[in-house]
Amino acid sequence: MKLVKSTALLLIILPLIGSIFACVFFWAVMRGTFTKWEILSQPASTPVKLIRMNFVQTITGEIYEFQYSEQCPNRCWVKVETVPSILNTTDLLPIENCRRSFDIPSINRFSDAVIECWRSGTGIRVDVQAINREGNIQMWQEGQDDFGDALMLTTFPVFGAFGGLLIALILFIIVLIRAVIVNRPQRKTRTTRTAPIKCSPTKHARDAGESVAISSNFLRLSIFLVGRLRRPCPSAGNANRWALSKVLE
Repeated sequence: MKLVKSTALLLIILPLIGSIFACVFFWAVMRGTFTKWEILSQPASTPVKLIRMNFVQTITGEIYEFQYSEQCPNRCWVKVETVPSILNTTDLLPIENCRRSFDIPSINRFSDAVIECWRSGTGIRVDVQAINREGNIQMWQEGQDDFGDALMLTTFPVFGAFGGLLIALILFIIVLIRAVIVNRPQRKTRTTRTAPIKCSPTKHARDAGESVAISSNFLRLSIFLVGRLRRPCPSAGNANRWALSKVLE
């Protein structure tokens, strides 16, 4: 029963833990904690310097822009003569704004890097491009929406609590079924106990030569019955012989 009570406490503890975990997890997702670096395609020659976001200078001094074109719909590096100026500078924000909102990865391992923080709709976006030691261009990008992400941040704990409650219910049902099976009254079987056999000395059988005491009543009855027996009468042919025997007696 103690195990059942302890499991019942999980119905309160697990939803609370699930709510906290969901909140922390989604907060980390919003900050880009799990966002990975993406390797971009390479320009015609080895890049050595990032002039600005999506503009790189190669070892030959040529400038390439990472853009969409008819030849490469998935974006590629296209050679340009000059770097155009930024048209909409009002949406460009200080880097510190994005550092407070995102977990921007370290760029110390790269030979060159550039970071830009932009206002994007109702939220903000941070873009990071860097050139590693091998001359490959990598990009890290993450954004936040002030409306959608805030709404998800309030609903994710509810989903986490529901998930924790579901796990707690499953565990509680399993423990309850196990407790019922273990504590189920078992049918008692009657045990028949055999009484110990007492060995008593056996009676000695009478020998044929031993005298047997016969009661007087039995003897009287026997004599009476014998006296009542009728003696056979002699036949006519033996009458003389029978009479002679009577005389001789």
